[in-house]
Amino acid sequence: MWKPSTWKNTPEVLWASASSESINRLYITLPVDLASGEIENADEVEEFIRQSHEKSFEVWTVIGDRRDVMPENLDSLLIRVNAYRQFNTSRNPQNRIDGL
Repeated sequence: MWKPSTWKNTPEVLWASASSESINRLYITLPVDLASGEIENADEVEEFIRQSHEKSFEVWTVIGDRRDVMPENLDSLLIRVNAYRQFNTSRNPQNRIDGL
């Protein structure tokens, strides 16, 4: 789900849609504050992941910025990847991002 508002505002719709299509892996965008190097709204993210896992869905984050292939965007890409790693090491193991 490219728009974070989808999983933030209407997770029930997302889960219902995924279930009806026999999908068990959710790919979502998790915005990162590049200044702090942290996932935005990390507590909301953790809660969404917790609930998704309870419903037997994996949650993977998506990096889809086409500029990430350019050398000048490497720093931004690494900040985001490190934010996901930091999130996973600082949260309950059951509420971690399943993949990237």
